[in-house]
Amino acid sequence: MARGWSHQRILFAVRERGTTLMALGREAGYGRTTLHNALSKRHPRAHAVIAKFLGVSRHELWPDWYGQNDELLPLKATAKASRARRRKTRP
Repeated sequence: MARGWSHQRILFAVRERGTTLMALGREAGYGRTTLHNALSKRHPRAHAVIAKFLGVSRHELWPDWYGQNDELLPLKATAKASRARRRKTRP
């Protein structure tokens, strides 16, 4: 599993550049908590805003979600989801 930037590192880098995720999100037309929520959830457009502001690729920030060319990677099935799917298909 690749390691990207931690939430704290992203927040620090944004603040170090003189703004907050809330202000950055509002400038991009998002609600006040959207970019903050994007730190822990898949939100490609919000991730693009953060990555562009920091001058890095989305892959560098979230390597588990984005490939080398910044393409969105497919979600990996979890064991819990697989069990639930099997239960639904049983007669």
